[in-house]
Amino acid sequence: MLKTFGAAHVQVLNGGLDAWTRAGSVTDGGDARPLPARFEARLDRGALAGIETVRRALTEGTTPVLDARGAARFRGDSAEPRPGVRPGHMPGARNLPYSTLVDEAGRLRDRAALEATFKASGLDDAAVPITTCGSGVTAAILVLALTVLGRPAQLYDGSWAEWGSRSDTPIQTG
Repeated sequence: MLKTFGAAHVQVLNGGLDAWTRAGSVTDGGDARPLPARFEARLDRGALAGIETVRRALTEGTTPVLDARGAARFRGDSAEPRPGVRPGHMPGARNLPYSTLVDEAGRLRDRAALEATFKASGLDDAAVPITTCGSGVTAAILVLALTVLGRPAQLYDGSWAEWGSRSDTPIQTG
């Protein structure tokens, strides 16, 4: 997400602060004293896909759409957490739960496991997928995993919250 807004030097602490401290790495307490800096956000519109781009991708079948939600939500077997949002998924989207990309401790899996997971989802090496989820947040985990693999992707930030709440968007269950 930070790169989408123009941050060039971004790193992710794999496993978060818990993994850092469990590994015995040093933390520092007290008041932070950051160096003064100026950041001007510049939106990389190419990193995002809007609803019309997603519609075209699904209609034409040329761009894979990967849904990061769990299988029950994808199938429409469980209720959506937002009022007015229909259950199910976009016809033609593939389910790739973000949880398949992280281990039990919340760390991103190694490159070989990530590659195998994307391959098992049917994603070919040349494809630049669109990722989606419930609200655009966990879809970023798919983008992160693809970035680790050196692969581009777009994120549909409207995600299911937008798609599932509209009357002019088709849904599929099961």
